[in-house]
Amino acid sequence: MTVEAKLGRIGGRKGATVVIGLFEEERLEEESSPVLDVKVRKYVSGILKLGDFTGKTNSISVLYPNGAAPPTRIFLVGLGARRDFSLEVARQTTGTAVKTALDCGVSELTTLVHGLDLPGLTPDACAQATVEGAILGGYRHKDFKSDDSDVSNCLEALTVMNSQHASASAVKAGSETGRIVAEGAILARDLSNAPGNALPPRVLADTARKMAKVTGITCNILDKKEIEKLKMGALLAVSQGSRE
Repeated sequence: MTVEAKLGRIGGRKGATVVIGLFEEERLEEESSPVLDVKVRKYVSGILKLGDFTGKTNSISVLYPNGAAPPTRIFLVGLGARRDFSLEVARQTTGTAVKTALDCGVSELTTLVHGLDLPGLTPDACAQATVEGAILGGYRHKDFKSDDSDVSNCLEALTVMNSQHASASAVKAGSETGRIVAEGAILARDLSNAPGNALPPRVLADTARKMAKVTGITCNILDKKEIEKLKMGALLAVSQGSRE
């Protein structure tokens, strides 16, 4: 997945799918209008007046403006009460939005940075949590499925929008950190989900070697004699009785 942090208002691009996080009982006109396209703000404001969307944590409503605003889809995701908001809430709600996007067959998503204006939270941390939630929320392990029709769709591009010039560099840095951390977590998930016959020590060592080469770090692979010398019996027991 590609991740890009941009400065500007969300919702101005025709045909896009956008994610807007809202707190419980939030008044859009007062809180979010500086970061929203004018037509998007007007459209969403009208929807909120109906009272269907409450803003409870992880709640989501999928809106289809049908020409009333530029985006094809608008996802309203609930951030819960302001006093209870945390970086984990940012991860969860973004993950919920991504799962919904995949169900809709969406491959590109644009989202606001959740919690950006709240005291006690830094812009880079909020951006990192938002990106982590998006990437991890879209994780689907399909290596060992004969029929991957239910996991064939994936999110290819994520755009993180921020309207504050002062936070632009921090949001960009946080987004990149979030991408790196989440991709590392996904690699760990893939490795832990693999059955033993597909991930013997040799393959695991090769994976570590490739990672080290890409990132430019030093990687030392221990052979059996070196492991025995270090008395790492538990590690040896994993493949005891096999050529590995």
